[in-house]
Amino acid sequence: MSNPGNINQFIAKAMSYCWDETHGYSQEYDGMGNPGFDCSGLIGRCLYEAGFNYPSYHIGTMNMDDNPMSSMNTLGAAGFQIIHVTDLNNIPQLMIGDIITMNSYNLDWSLNGGHAFIYAEHVLAYNSTLSGDSDSYPPTTSIVPQVKIEASTYRSWHDYNTNADNPNSAGACTQVWVHAFSILIPSHYDPQDTNYNNYVNIAKWGGGTGTGDWILFKRIQDIQFHRKFNVN
Repeated sequence: MSNPGNINQFIAKAMSYCWDETHGYSQEYDGMGNPGFDCSGLIGRCLYEAGFNYPSYHIGTMNMDDNPMSSMNTLGAAGFQIIHVTDLNNIPQLMIGDIITMNSYNLDWSLNGGHAFIYAEHVLAYNSTLSGDSDSYPPTTSIVPQVKIEASTYRSWHDYNTNADNPNSAGACTQVWVHAFSILIPSHYDPQDTNYNNYVNIAKWGGGTGTGDWILFKRIQDIQFHRKFNVN
């Protein structure tokens, strides 16, 4: 019998990798945290380690959901409900632990790309957003109401190497990180853009614990993170 997985453990695993400064962004090796993560590798490893019926090996963003180019739909096979977003101005209500996948296809394969991240709420995170990162932007942290948990390149204040591992000179890496955001889904993934075949999906888990359990759980995690990493 397969283990249904635990959504709280999934988020906790992802958070722990965000604050572990031995992991940066990298597509080298397997992208599964040995030592670097890419976006889908971070999510896949955390799902597997949290007991979900998800492969232990790397699955690219293209094959995580049921978009037309996918041959696997590993999130669907793991028990997640895949919801298709057709209008970026009318995105369904997000819940803690939702996984957002974005894929863009064009006849020119050099322009193809994808990204995936985890949505969470009220956790210790960087106040930085994708639009505010620079050497002069302070790497401050607080309990942030809505966050992305992701592995993403070109996000480090002092190190812009695609395959750079932690730590950087700021003492914190913004490549495998949890942070506030100004834009949930970038416009270049707009499903209504007729120049591309864009697919935005939300994978929702129906078997997780309730909001009350998560609030207690994340408070314990916040205390542990503060004590272990001495972040403000």
